[in-house]
Order: sequence, then C-alpha cells, then structure tokens
Amino acid sequence: MSSDNQGDHSVSTAGEGQSPHQMDPDELTTPTASTEAGSPPRNQVSSAEPPKSRSNGSMAPDSRPIETEVSKDDLFKVLGNRRRRHVLHYLEWRDRPVGLDELAERIAAWENDTTEEAIGSTERKRVYTALQQFHLPKLEEAHLIAYDDRDGTVARTDAWDRVDVYLDLVPEDDIPWSTYYVGVSSIGLAVTGLSAVGLPFLSLLSPIAWAACFLVVICGSGLAHVRRDRRLRLGRTEVPPEVRLE
Repeated sequence: MSSDNQGDHSVSTAGEGQSPHQMDPDELTTPTASTEAGSPPRNQVSSAEPPKSRSNGSMAPDSRPIETEVSKDDLFKVLGNRRRRHVLHYLEWRDRPVGLDELAERIAAWENDTTEEAIGSTERKRVYTALQQFHLPKLEEAHLIAYDDRDGTVARTDAWDRVDVYLDLVPEDDIPWSTYYVGVSSIGLAVTGLSAVGLPFLSLLSPIAWAACFLVVICGSGLAHVRRDRRLRLGRTEVPPEVRLE
C-alpha cells in the first residue's frame, strides 16, 4: 500500500523518468579521455585536468551553505533518477560530507548487489564518472548538495535538510493506504449501523462493540503504516528502500 506525502516538504517518488532527449549517464560504460588511464584510487580523487573552482558560487561542503527553498518540480525532476536518489540517501545516512570516491564505491555496490570490497575497478569507475560529470552537477543546480571539485567532497545543503523524501513502491495489485482507510471506515460504519437496527448475526454484538473492533483495526493499521513509512524515508536505513525491497 502506498503512503501519503509526509513532512513539511515530503516527496514520494518511484520513477526513473528522464527526458527522451537527455543522455542517460547510467549507461556510460566508457569513461572520457580524462579518466581513461584507470579507476580512481579508493582514497584519492584523480583527474587529468587541474582542479577548477565552481563559477556558480557554491561553497565548500563543510561550510553548509544556506540555499533558497527547493521547488517540488525541481525535486521530482532530480529524484526521478535512481543514482541521484542513492547519492542523497547516502549523504543523509552518513550525516557528514563524503568523498566522491567513497560515494561512487558505495553506489556501485548497491547497483551490483554486492559489497564494496567485491566491487571491481570497472564498475567503480563507471559510477564515478557518471556522478562527477552529470549527477552531482544536477543535484547542485537544484541546491540539494554542495560539491567541491577541488578536493572531491560532497555534502548536503540546508535546503535538503528541510526536505523529507519517502520512496513509495506500489505493486500493481496493491491499493493505496488512503483507499484502505476509507474502505475499512466505510465497512465499520455500515456494520455498526446494521447492528443498531437489529440485523441478524450483526446484532450478536452491540454497535459500540462493533465500533470498538473497527477502531482497533484502524489503529493497528496506522501503527503499521507509520513503521513502514519510516523505513521508506531516504537516509533512514543504511541500504536505500528500493534496494532493500528488490
């Protein structure tokens, strides 16, 4: 069952939608000439070009810049990509600035359903290149992260801290939680009313007893709903919700 949006600015997303005219960086299998020499070491950010400072006024990640509020349209556009959701999830989980090499290694492990130790240089390089050239700039343009390309560190911004994102995966044969609550409440009202007019079988319990039974069902469902939503929030658990539920 799917959950309703929560938090001051909660966004639920399950799509991977991208513009049909946009290159899909997740399909990059060959790095650019600047990275052809090999995969960046685990604890070092490599580049064939000298570091360049950003021209958009971004501050270093550990300075935690205060950005303007992020619009919901920008959020849906940015979060429509799985790899970008993984970036935000890991930053939220670690709750500190992280290195690009560390970020790429962890995301590569999630995408290949393995451990960081088992990730090969090819997989790590592919993710590293896509993050550096496409995904991190997109997230920075949306004011969700601060990326310092001088030392290769990535951090959340204050704008992202004001957003709660819940990833809701709805199976085709499932129903939304809102529909479930309306259904249970409607059945409860009907049964209670029919019990009050003395309908056989339903009159075995008083209207108050029937109402109490359905109240227990609704309260129990609400507790399960809250627990499920907490596990679907980005950054709540070590592994992203969509990876854990696959």
